[in-house]
Amino acid sequence: VVAELGCGACPAAGMAAASMGCGQSIMTDLPEVVKLAEVNLRRNLENISKARGMVQKMGESTQLSALPPPPPLGRNNFDTAVYEWGAAETNDILPERLSSLTAIDVILIGDCIFSKKIHMKLLQTITQLVYHQFNNNSHNTHTQPKVILAYQRREGTEEADFFRMAEQDFGLVPIPVDNASGLKAKLDGSTDGLEICQLVVSLLA
Repeated sequence: VVAELGCGACPAAGMAAASMGCGQSIMTDLPEVVKLAEVNLRRNLENISKARGMVQKMGESTQLSALPPPPPLGRNNFDTAVYEWGAAETNDILPERLSSLTAIDVILIGDCIFSKKIHMKLLQTITQLVYHQFNNNSHNTHTQPKVILAYQRREGTEEADFFRMAEQDFGLVPIPVDNASGLKAKLDGSTDGLEICQLVVSLLA
């Protein structure tokens, strides 16, 4: 199960997860953004379904053949939800679409730390989601979600400021990106570097 925070109008990370055959992919953002995301999801539904089929065929011909085939694409496993960061911090209530999930394996965050105004709310939201999963799996039947954050290096200090704040409560694990600059150049001509890291929440039993 994958949950994407701040998916944007074109939820590329969530769609990629669905294309690779994940069981459920839930993409979240503000109400006005989710409306646009829904349009793009519908437009790409056929392509994502084809990609899932290709992944299944690749698995059947490799060592991945032991894995179960991805479930058919539908609203139960490919959906959006409105989630405003920090809005639930006073009563610890998650959106129903997320709170109803029995487990979240991965939390994806793509290029969402460009503004200092949202840093604290984003960190609070990550912690809230991870603790929700931890409390729902108190019998150690499931590990805490992997929080994967991707961002683009910019000239300002926003990214550095975010990580200075994050390292107070999170462990930060850089994830190497092979040929990231070359990939960005092919996509949009940009020479700015793509960085990825994992945020690890220290859970207290």
